[in-house]
Amino acid sequence: MEELALRIIDGLPATIRRLSLDLTPAALAARPAVDEWSFVEIVGHLIDKTEAWGERFRRISLEELPMLPGFDQDARVRERDYQAQPLADLDSRLDALLAAVAAELRALPPAAWGRAGVHSERGRLTLAEAVRIYAISLPEHVEQLVRTRDAALRAMSAL
Repeated sequence: MEELALRIIDGLPATIRRLSLDLTPAALAARPAVDEWSFVEIVGHLIDKTEAWGERFRRISLEELPMLPGFDQDARVRERDYQAQPLADLDSRLDALLAAVAAELRALPPAAWGRAGVHSERGRLTLAEAVRIYAISLPEHVEQLVRTRDAALRAMSAL
């Protein structure tokens, strides 16, 4: 399963690029609803998520049963003002983070995958479980990007 998770991580940058090819800056910043994120905000959230899970992975692999805090994803997206940032910059940042996380995970010895930490919301997780949780969430975010992209394209065609 770890190799499948790593392939999901490796494939995300190309998927995001394909989904954003025909979107204008206005479409990239369009929110499907007031309380939903735009395309660029979702990519920003993926940066935040990758930073958080990457740190959790490192801590599990190095520390003895570390505490792994959650974070307020909506607050982080607002604080970092992803809405005002160019997608190209966010893409570059996310690509680098994903490559670094995947490389770190691939470099771990097999025994590291059984080490555990305690997540503030999910409880005790082995590294293998944590990586699966993170990787499984990525296709869910791709679906979110597709829905957001489709809503932006519909709104553009209605103009």
